[in-house]
Formats: sequence, structure tokens, C-alpha cells
Amino acid sequence: MNAMRALAYVCFFVNSALACSPRVTLVPQQHGESLQEAQTKTDAERDFRYPKFELKGNLAKIFEITDCEYISGMTCRIHYNGSLPLPTQVFFMQFDERGRQSGARVRLIYPKLGPGETGRATFRIRIHPTKVVLEGEWKGPWKNPY
Repeated sequence: MNAMRALAYVCFFVNSALACSPRVTLVPQQHGESLQEAQTKTDAERDFRYPKFELKGNLAKIFEITDCEYISGMTCRIHYNGSLPLPTQVFFMQFDERGRQSGARVRLIYPKLGPGETGRATFRIRIHPTKVVLEGEWKGPWKNPY
């Protein structure tokens, strides 16, 4: 992670007079990100760490999850290799650093993919999990998660 300098002014009142002095602030910055984009990120976005993914059962045989970003929760690329049919639904659970499940099982939002296709999956997360476990259900054809 790079850091860029941003010149800011700190202002305060001294004996009923406004006094300002410049200060230099280091703004954490991701590769390819502009200073303005880095400055507008919230502390939660800057401190976000991506969890380890565990795909259970047949999901591990058909999906690969990569390139996550902190957008509307956590959005990642999901690649479907087509070796088995798409599951009817996919759910995920979040686990904290102590290995405890945080919250209920949540349905994963992802597009209907053909063999060899890649799309974007959205994990509606509420905490900063250290592990995300995904489970699939095969009870008929793929169901639109919307």
C-alpha cells in the first residue's frame, strides 16, 4: 500500500482569533487509486481485510473466488468451471477471529454463469470476518437471488 501526502490546514481559535497552520497527512492509497479516492474512503474501508474463503462440498469443485473489493459489502469475481451443474442456491456464513459464527446464513448474490464464465458475487457482510464458508444447495435449477 502506498501513501500520498495531502496538505491540510488545522484551524483553531486563539484569544478569539482564528489561527490556521498547514499540516501534512499521509493518506493510505491502494495501487492505481487516486488521492481523492483514497481520501474519501471511510476508516472501515481502509481497515478492511479480506477473509479466507472455504467452499464446502461440490462448490470447491466448480467455483473459484478471486479479486475481492469492498463494494456494497464485499464483491468478488466468481469463476464457474462447468464441471457440475450450478447449485440452486449458495449461502455463506461469516466467522470471526475466534472461529465463532457471526450472524445467520446469508444467500450469496451472483449471476447465472455458463461453463467457463466469470461474474461478480456480492457478500452482504456486517463484520470483518476472518473466514467465509460457502455452502451450495442442489434442489433443482439455479434460482435468481434477486
